[in-house]
Amino acid sequence: MYTITSDYVFMDVGDETLIISCEYLENRIDALLAANGSSINDFASTFVPVPYPTPPPQTPTLTPLQPSTSTPIPSSTPTQIQFLPPQVVASSSRPYRNPRQEDKNSKEQLKELLKKTKITVEGDLQQVTKNWSADEYQKRRRLVKFTRQAEGNEIKALFSVLRPDEEADNGTYVSCIWEEDKDEFCVTSVDIINLVRSLTGVRVTKAEKTRIRRYIEPFKPKTVRKNKNRGLYGTIMFFPNPRPRNIEKDIKVFSWSSISAVLEKIF
Repeated sequence: MYTITSDYVFMDVGDETLIISCEYLENRIDALLAANGSSINDFASTFVPVPYPTPPPQTPTLTPLQPSTSTPIPSSTPTQIQFLPPQVVASSSRPYRNPRQEDKNSKEQLKELLKKTKITVEGDLQQVTKNWSADEYQKRRRLVKFTRQAEGNEIKALFSVLRPDEEADNGTYVSCIWEEDKDEFCVTSVDIINLVRSLTGVRVTKAEKTRIRRYIEPFKPKTVRKNKNRGLYGTIMFFPNPRPRNIEKDIKVFSWSSISAVLEKIF
């Protein structure tokens, strides 16, 4: 990401922000144009001018003629271009991001919330695997919508199964995925972590996601490898929105039969 102001260009490079003066960039552009036998005027002439409304005529102001003080036109002999080094300046207009502090805040907020708040899932999630329609088996998944209901120091997670003829809105959904080869049902770690974020209302950082995954590792998730385009990995990757994955990489999946125990372990 980058931001351009009248004087500087701000570029996000990893966890740091690089600040470069526009004067330095202009000198670099001039040098590149000169090396190619062109000039900044030739470069600017390639742009199409944008028409603006004609301003109203103004009465010209006459000033007395003054003796010419113009300096002689310099020789056309090329001179060596001097490059100015990038100017690093302090910027008060851009907030400083501290990933470690953000991760610490996320961990403390989640820990504090779970210490003071009881989170429970209302209903039997194992019923989600029952009575699938032929359309759901063909699509290889059933969408489960979760809603959050807060009562005092208790948060209740209510869920309902989305019918095949219904369209998903902007709510929180978990995909109950049917693995055809083994005739088993599973859920991805991505969906589980997104559900935690939705129910708690706490922004889960990358480091906190890693901690949650390690915390629920005793439930023996299966790693679905990226290099296997067929089978379960291909099924998960081709799901439309809401997708139970993020980017194209190895995916951890848990047996649907353990989802209640996994959520109890986290909460």
